[in-house]
Amino acid sequence: MLPWPLFTFGVIAAALFDVRARVVPNALTVALAVSGALAQALATGWSGLGSAVLGVAVGLGLLLVPFSARWLGGGDVKLAAALGAWVGPTGALQLVVLGLALGGLLSLVVLAAGSRSTRAEVARNLWSVVLWRSAAQVSVRPRAEVVPLAVAFGAAGLWTFFGGGPLHA
Repeated sequence: MLPWPLFTFGVIAAALFDVRARVVPNALTVALAVSGALAQALATGWSGLGSAVLGVAVGLGLLLVPFSARWLGGGDVKLAAALGAWVGPTGALQLVVLGLALGGLLSLVVLAAGSRSTRAEVARNLWSVVLWRSAAQVSVRPRAEVVPLAVAFGAAGLWTFFGGGPLHA
């Protein structure tokens, strides 16, 4: 059996959960991580398993600081780490960078659809960063204004997995 249907289903499921409920279930991210490690190990043995573990570490490590600043949720971090198991460390680096860029674009869409007070708060926070070079503390947003970053990380993961990444160059 080819692993790509499992990967694709997991990514789509994560994105749909995030869009509908603004949460990515832990069971889904664990299943993606384990199946990714298993697929890597079956494909290339111990080196594949090592690649999967490093991919998880890269996906997790790159997003710990933004997570601790509350710029993104734990489900998004766990999803990026789980996808890292499938694409290895180099692919995980690419999918995190691309996922954050896509997430920024998605944030602009959510911001444009948000309330006037939210747009004003974001403008104040951006000026704070520009003038004082310090990131503002992010307030808790209504669920409708939370950006479903699983969509962005999922798209980046699919791009990386299906040949847009450095692993296929």
